[in-house]
Amino acid sequence: MKVNDIIVLENEERFILLEETIFEGFRYFLAAGVDEQENINSKKLVLLKLVEEQDGSYVELVKNTELMAKLTQNIKDTMTK
Repeated sequence: MKVNDIIVLENEERFILLEETIFEGFRYFLAAGVDEQENINSKKLVLLKLVEEQDGSYVELVKNTELMAKLTQNIKDTMTK
């Protein structure tokens, strides 16, 4: 997975990966919802954790508010460099 990839979750929601950050050894992505015509919905932003296992990779939605704040700050710092 890399920035600008469009992924489809199990519930059929589609997201484009906008930014990537690494925190405590894990890769995280800031992602925005996209529709079937690939129009970006900037009101539907999420943070996703990439989980890599022997049988493949998948993403988990980040729900922990403290972790979300740290990741958001990391992404902000990266974007302002």
